[in-house]
Parts: sequence; structure tokens; C-alpha cells
Amino acid sequence: MNDEATQASTELEQRLSAELNQQQTQLGAVFENDELLSQAIQSGQLPQDLQQYQDDPEGLNQFLQQRADQARQQIQNEIGTRRAEAERRVKTEARKSAFRTSITSLLLATGYIIIGWNGLKRLVSLTRSA
Repeated sequence: MNDEATQASTELEQRLSAELNQQQTQLGAVFENDELLSQAIQSGQLPQDLQQYQDDPEGLNQFLQQRADQARQQIQNEIGTRRAEAERRVKTEARKSAFRTSITSLLLATGYIIIGWNGLKRLVSLTRSA
């Protein structure tokens, strides 16, 4: 479970980093063309508040980094929730398995006790009749 969570975190970091770089590149290209920027904002492809970063690439980088951090936190929470759920399922299955083993062992022991008791009764009855 921990390996899967670690792998998911690593994949998350790689995807977020790639996405961040891609968004920075795409927005940089859009910001260079005022007409394209206006069309993107009017069509709803870009939020209107991004226009304030047209002349502030550092501010844009901070904005995108903040969004990436929020996404990272949300996904980390999801990974933690899934990890806890998986641990809960494993513990539940372990308890069920232990319970089944205990019941089976108890039934088996009861069977052997009955067989042994019948054998002793037969032995005693044979010795009394002899």
C-alpha cells in the first residue's frame, strides 16, 4: 500500500510539473497576441483575472504555482483517503480471516473431542463386558 501511495505521489509530481511548464508556455504564447488573449477570455477558455499577468510573467508563474500547489494538496488528500480506506479493508479482511480460522479450528477440535469421547466410551464398555 505504501509503495502504491509513493508511486502515486511521484506520478503526481511529474504530471503537475509537466502541466505547469505546459501552461506557462501556452499562456506566454497567448499573452504575446492581444487578439488571441481577448478571444480566449471571451470564450471562457481563460479566466478574466489572468489578463492582469500579461505584463507580469513572475506573477503569472506564482499564480500557476499556487494553482499547482492547490491541486497537489487536493490529490495528496485523495491519496491519503484511499490509503486509509485500503488499510481499513486489509484490517477487516484480516479480522474476518482470523475469525474464520478460529471457528474452523474450534469445530475441528470439537469433532476430535467427540470422536475421542466415543472411543473412550466404547473402550470402557468393552472392558466391562469382558
